[in-house]
Amino acid sequence: MPVRMCLSCKQKMQQTALIRLQYKNGNINQFDGEGRSFYICYECLEDFNKVSRKIIKRFGIQNESDFEDTLKEILSYAKQR
Repeated sequence: MPVRMCLSCKQKMQQTALIRLQYKNGNINQFDGEGRSFYICYECLEDFNKVSRKIIKRFGIQNESDFEDTLKEILSYAKQR
């Protein structure tokens, strides 16, 4: 099983224990199969503020309020899975 690192906590885990997302064309989405992506572990999902700060910093996102709404929607859907 491939090992990947969580963008937020930097822990290495099996790929199946992480959620795969991507930042593409100024939007954050679930990975669509093309392009670069990053991973967030399920433990980090519990601390939304930490995760959103890390992603905003990493990608230099300017419009934080729109981004956070989209991220909340994606992560709440991912938690249900």
